[in-house]
Amino acid sequence: LLFKRLESSIDAFKKTVNRFIASYEGFIKAYENGEVYLSKKHSQEIFDYLEAGEDAKIEDLISGDKAERYDANEFNPELGEELKKDLKVLKQIRDYWQSINRDPKIIAFKEKLANEGPFQSAKSIIFTESQETAIYLESQLKNYFNCRLIAFAGSDNAKKREKVLQNFDANSSNPEDDFDILITTDVLAEGVNLHCANVVVNYDLPWNPARMMQRVGRINRINTKFKKIFIRNNIIL
Repeated sequence: LLFKRLESSIDAFKKTVNRFIASYEGFIKAYENGEVYLSKKHSQEIFDYLEAGEDAKIEDLISGDKAERYDANEFNPELGEELKKDLKVLKQIRDYWQSINRDPKIIAFKEKLANEGPFQSAKSIIFTESQETAIYLESQLKNYFNCRLIAFAGSDNAKKREKVLQNFDANSSNPEDDFDILITTDVLAEGVNLHCANVVVNYDLPWNPARMMQRVGRINRINTKFKKIFIRNNIIL
């Protein structure tokens, strides 16, 4: 996961490392208090509730089969030491990268891809696996494209999704032309038409090649007006 986040963007990588550190610290604190909480989706919530002393909310997760509680003594005694070793490594990674602010991918994007003919002449879709990278790209590129850019991720609402479709779906019943660039995650990689655009940029490469075909399929539609579509994989200096 850390490797994928680094390949996505430095910003996403740093935030993921910090999130891992917070999770480890919460887990270790609970372990030292004699408890181990396991949950695939709600670990961070549990640590936040433990920090705030909101035991009732933890119980709600457990009673709803969203988390499980174990006694720390049910685990091998080495667990605590191994967790601390992991935490130490994560903090070293964080410290190594703290002063790194230069982002060669975004520089390459601005200097090369954004000035290419296909990107300049029509609408374009930029896909990323990371919601944090999508937000980061929006902040980095919004002024560069005179605010004719919109970002959409899984946390956005239906109203914003409709705005995206009005600008990028050629079949929209209420078409608009407010944006030229759409930055999105794989939440829009299937089940929607985005064929007002003829350029797809895979800002980071999904490890599942089928996902790439799904992304391209958003613009490679039978009723597209374009004779050519353009696909750019990754941003390389």
